[in-house]
Amino acid sequence: MSTDKNKCDDFLKEKLYRDLIFRGVIWGCISILAGYFAITSLGLDPLNYFDRVGKSIGPLVNTLGAFSLLICAPALMLKDLEATLKDPVKISATRGYLGGALRRIAGDLSLWTLGALITMITTLAFTITQVEMKASEYAAIASLGAVLLIMALLVGAANIYVRRAGHSPMLLLFSNPMHITAAYSFVIIVLAGGLLKSAA
Repeated sequence: MSTDKNKCDDFLKEKLYRDLIFRGVIWGCISILAGYFAITSLGLDPLNYFDRVGKSIGPLVNTLGAFSLLICAPALMLKDLEATLKDPVKISATRGYLGGALRRIAGDLSLWTLGALITMITTLAFTITQVEMKASEYAAIASLGAVLLIMALLVGAANIYVRRAGHSPMLLLFSNPMHITAAYSFVIIVLAGGLLKSAA
């Protein structure tokens, strides 16, 4: 059974950043409504609420988020190899069931990570509107917000390049399949090291 097609969906998926912005607005609104309900109806302290959200989502973002970026690397490598290889058999292998499943997993995991990061960003933004902040706290809050925003941009970019048709910007640096494989292998090793370090 095919999925529904409509003008709105076609418009959003024509440029994947539109799709992510649309999803991000929905995720952000949901997290703000959840925070508003928890603080006003349940009487939770705003800072305690943010602390709970951070403790529940933060560890998952650290581990699953790093893993999603780790999976994005081989998925992008296969896409770039597909654009540079000459052998039809090898090209078919990069876009076969294994390659397709890897791209789908990378896309879904990075999409979840982006949603979790947006939840944390909007929860932080909503929380600071509910409490009186001291001048000495501004720097720490700005640093946390900047880190979350940078992570969201990186994950969002990875998601777009995995899901969109065509190769990644890596082909601006390398055109030889061996060089592409070596570059992505280095990235995978670095990301795997970071994942193991965060899990330790």
